[in-house]
Amino acid sequence: MLANGTRLNISDPLLAYLTRIGIVADAPDVFYHTLAILHAPDYRKENSGALRQDWPRIPLPDTKEALLASAALGKQIVALLDTETPFDVAAGLSRHPESGDVKSPLLGTRTCDVYLNDVAYWSNIPIRVWEYTIGGYQVIKKWLSYREEKLLGRSLSKEEVRYVQEMARRIAAIIMLEPALDANYQSVKAHTFDWKPFA
Repeated sequence: MLANGTRLNISDPLLAYLTRIGIVADAPDVFYHTLAILHAPDYRKENSGALRQDWPRIPLPDTKEALLASAALGKQIVALLDTETPFDVAAGLSRHPESGDVKSPLLGTRTCDVYLNDVAYWSNIPIRVWEYTIGGYQVIKKWLSYREEKLLGRSLSKEEVRYVQEMARRIAAIIMLEPALDANYQSVKAHTFDWKPFA
């Protein structure tokens, strides 16, 4: 219960956890921490079965500092996924202009061209960006499938064409965060909050 009489929409054990590590009634940090953990490739590999069953367990760190550090990564993910909010994406991607070779191993070693029609296409989309999935669906491919001319009854607007470029940059930036997300997950896993006193 907050000082103004409002009750947080969180469980009593989670409230006890937050209180125990010294965060009083600040549940959004747990949400952002959860996003950071769910976007860590190591977590997804180790918990693929639970994720398939929609029953993932999220480890909680044993200190306030660790939770806040993890939440900061989650906030970066939110900023990249929130397409309504402008975000300066600088993923650090460099490529050879003729071969399409990508110089970042995180993004894959090759690129592909994604055709809008017989003549127009987005060139040199990194393979990992093109294959990136959320909820089991390739993000860019799925977005484009809903915007085929026969479905829309019109061609894509210039803004929509530019949006695909921005989407690719945002996905690339998320992929470039993966080492930090994995390191965060491994650290949290090694220093998980001890629930025994609450049993």
